Amino acid sequence: MRSVALRPSMPLTLAVAGAVALAAAGGMPVARAAETPEGAVDAVLDVIAAGDWDAIGPLVCDDERDAVTAVFDLRRALSSDGVDAGPLADGLTVTIDGRSVTPLGASGDRATVQVAGVLRLEADEAAARAWVRDSLAASGQPTDDASIDQFLGFFTAALAEGTDLASSVEVIRQDGAWLLCDTLGGGSSAGSPAPSLGVALVSLCDAATLEELSAATGLTLISASATDGGCQWDTDPAAGLATIRVVRSAGDLAAIAEVWNGGREETVGGRPAWATAYGTWVDLGGEILAILPWLDDTVTAAGADPVAVALAVGALVVPRLP
Repeated sequence: MRSVALRPSMPLTLAVAGAVALAAAGGMPVARAAETPEGAVDAVLDVIAAGDWDAIGPLVCDDERDAVTAVFDLRRALSSDGVDAGPLADGLTVTIDGRSVTPLGASGDRATVQVAGVLRLEADEAAARAWVRDSLAASGQPTDDASIDQFLGFFTAALAEGTDLASSVEVIRQDGAWLLCDTLGGGSSAGSPAPSLGVALVSLCDAATLEELSAATGLTLISASATDGGCQWDTDPAAGLATIRVVRSAGDLAAIAEVWNGGREETVGGRPAWATAYGTWVDLGGEILAILPWLDDTVTAAGADPVAVALAVGALVVPRLP
């Protein structure tokens, strides 16, 4: 997504306000004072759009620096144990559609600025494929071409979907410099432009029992594992490996159908859905539930069909979602 992306892009649109110098306190570089509070916010948006990840921290106040860089420094946001996201983040193209920054008011060393825009990301295909492969390997998932293609499509669609930056943010004057002192888009790690391979679901593994899922899919599922993307159910590899991962995220079904063309419209749990051999996506109204079966050759040879499996899982899970 180089949107608040996961999917990302990089043209520098405005000059960053001020040069960067080393601060005596804490050794942290601090940008020289912007002439206006809105200039401080523009400076942050500029370096994000330029993919200049190291420049984000010095433009943010001490109290919010870690929170903002955790979300918008995409090298950091996309990295995890065993996975270096540097090449992926450095190859992102970042665009901010509908960008605007408007001052709302100021009092002394504090000001409020209204931000609008949608951050979109576009990834270099080779770098994204390598990142997906490493992420799957680090989480113990299959790394064959079919598995990589499946999750790569989900990842790139998420990037392109974009992150809404609309928010009213606080800016403060600290050591003579106007600095952003808030999270864009009301942000948290959940609102990061950088998608993981999924978005956490609350108690998703409790949405259906192994017995229910096994009966519905015709697979003998023996384990359920909570993941950062929601839940994953697995069969015994000795009998042929099948994995079903379910994740929930912000998204648009029409946009997903454009990426995963060649599928078909379905209704799952009373909700519109788009079904393909690589996954089925269900429109939850502002959110998308992705149902991503992975079936090895032994399982498909026995007659299992990924679309039928996904629809069966959706029929159980979707009506039970909060």
